[in-house]
Amino acid sequence: MPRLAKQPTHLQLSQARPGSKIACGNGLQLESKATGKRWYVRWRAPDGRRGKVMIGFFPDLSLADAKAEAERIHVSARTGAPIVGYRDKLKPDPTEPPKPDRTFAAASEAWLSTKTPRWAESTADKAKLIIRRYMQPAIGQTDMAELTSRQVRDALQALNERAPHLAAKATGYVRQVVDWAIVEGWRDEGRHIVTRGMVDAPEVRHFPAITEAGEIGHLWAAVQDYAGSHTVRAALMLCGWTAHRPGVVATARWEHVDISAGTWSVPGELMKMNKPHVVSLPRQALHMLAEVREYSRGQWVFPSFSRKVAAHISRDSLSKALRESGFRGRHVTHGFRAMLRTVAREEFGADVDALETQLAHRPAGPLAGAYDRTRLIEQRAQIMQRWADLLDEKAEEWRATQ
Repeated sequence: MPRLAKQPTHLQLSQARPGSKIACGNGLQLESKATGKRWYVRWRAPDGRRGKVMIGFFPDLSLADAKAEAERIHVSARTGAPIVGYRDKLKPDPTEPPKPDRTFAAASEAWLSTKTPRWAESTADKAKLIIRRYMQPAIGQTDMAELTSRQVRDALQALNERAPHLAAKATGYVRQVVDWAIVEGWRDEGRHIVTRGMVDAPEVRHFPAITEAGEIGHLWAAVQDYAGSHTVRAALMLCGWTAHRPGVVATARWEHVDISAGTWSVPGELMKMNKPHVVSLPRQALHMLAEVREYSRGQWVFPSFSRKVAAHISRDSLSKALRESGFRGRHVTHGFRAMLRTVAREEFGADVDALETQLAHRPAGPLAGAYDRTRLIEQRAQIMQRWADLLDEKAEEWRATQ
């Protein structure tokens, strides 16, 4: 993830000396000259064109307003609209009210602003990527009142040729943007766009996972004996013990871990379903975490000691470790979830509701909304301890045969 520019204060902007430049993020920059302090925005179009435009003077244009203007420039660049800077603006005619911007670009940005606060960060990032990189350049300047099914179909099919899975997501997003525009009065009542069938559903691919009890010992012994990074090995073991998503494991923070209580409380904003989740930790995991705590002094449970960009390890490093251990195409880090779900049921009859809760799956049925996800914490703790013991037993059995 690119490093964000540190936001300057109003005082720092005011005291900027002639010849200095202050970066404010998102291409926004304040350049101080002898003739005044000017705001500039660097923009880039989907076809690779780049440019720089002045949008106003400081302090007449505040930092907050300059950020809003910068986003307007970027939307114009993505959608092919004219880049209108400070010198390009004409004085508005006081007798003629300004025409509201009701394009797909404006509607999709408004829709994103209502949805993203309730989503997990990864979900919000994917929606922004699809809307801003692919859909806005294709149909962004089309008025929502005039948007046609053919325009939407052409945009979706073009994306489908490049990335079928993103096209499938885009189909739902576009439908929701159109519905939002109808509710807000930007589009006539009842003028829905039926996106079903515009693109073929992508082939469902399952994560490779070892679910045969006889193969678990080899896998777990390889994880225990991994000769690479000690931090990566510890993170892999936590994935196996908890069956948590690898991205959440890689970004685990000490403030969420309670070793004395044997729990790991992940806040909602870090979870796929945006719901807080309590993870039961077996003894083996608690012992490992206590050892890791001795050398992990920062906020991250699994800090990166070799990378300067990221402060914590990457989930890709976990998959790489499994490939290096000989499990390419047979098992990935996410596969520990399927392994727990299948083998724990077969080996010791683990309760399916407790397993689904441990995996943070959305409960089904009419009472799903009222389901208390922490109610089964004691039962889950017993299951996960039995699961960790089973992994160790299988690993020892495999070693005995070698």
